[in-house]
Amino acid sequence: MVLVNNPGDPAATPRQLTHAPWHGLTFADVVFPAFVVMVGASAALGRPPWWRVARRVVVLIVLGLVVNAALAWPVEANALRWTGVLQRLAFVGLGVVVVARRRAPWVAAAVAALCLVAHWIVLTTVEGGMLEPAANAARTIDRTLLPVRHLYAGPTDPEGVLGTLSAIAMGVLGLLAARTLLRRDRWNALRALVFGMGLAALGLATSWWMPLNKRLWTPSFALLTGGVTISVLAVLVLVEATRGARALAPLEAFGRNAIVVYVGSEVLARTTHRLLWPVVGDALSGAGASVTYASLVTVLWLAVAAVMHWRRWYVTV
Repeated sequence: MVLVNNPGDPAATPRQLTHAPWHGLTFADVVFPAFVVMVGASAALGRPPWWRVARRVVVLIVLGLVVNAALAWPVEANALRWTGVLQRLAFVGLGVVVVARRRAPWVAAAVAALCLVAHWIVLTTVEGGMLEPAANAARTIDRTLLPVRHLYAGPTDPEGVLGTLSAIAMGVLGLLAARTLLRRDRWNALRALVFGMGLAALGLATSWWMPLNKRLWTPSFALLTGGVTISVLAVLVLVEATRGARALAPLEAFGRNAIVVYVGSEVLARTTHRLLWPVVGDALSGAGASVTYASLVTVLWLAVAAVMHWRRWYVTV
């Protein structure tokens, strides 16, 4: 996400590191869904008290508003965007925790299916089933429930109300996969891999009728990107089961302080660009400059995370 969200020159950034303008799928489009799946997977790690769950939801929403304010600074209070990445993760986390209280796998599977089907029905009925940037169910619902000045500046808010249905479904699917992966053996990792590949195949198949669309977070998009994420996670567990935990050690620093890296990189994005981009832009040009800058920012935040990990400073919400 740091790599994708910090292009040196957006106009020169390779297509796979930018979001699809509407229908379609790029590498960048898979990043945020991966976070959604992992929020669901984390619910399999314990059973926190409700007060802690509520605190986490509030903290994530507040941090999301802080990120929105930083990205749009200076911003007036009556024009601050209310929706966003962390806000969606907050509501997904809440929904998954509720489902996780029931251990029966069929309950989680039923909830995920219900969310996906409900989202599909709304998208194909409201606004006559139109799926255009300025005419779709998500846009209509957002503008009915929320003040327009507090929504994303484009025609359709990519983290709006309706898309949260499929996002919750992804979180629940992540929960189901994690319950299998926590056994940390090759057989269960292979089971999760097959599960993820099956979801991805289902998403690809349903895209014939429901386009892959990140801004609408269509059910086909949720199934495909969720399946890919679960498959990658299963492969990582297979690596751990085969090669030991040390094989994944470089990833641990980022994972331990994910919220610090994400919020820090977003809040300081303008400052970082002002300091680093002139140097990179003078030395390189075009896509090479843009990718080099994004890579340097990613390495910078990896260094921050590594130092925090070495000092055992961990920030959680």
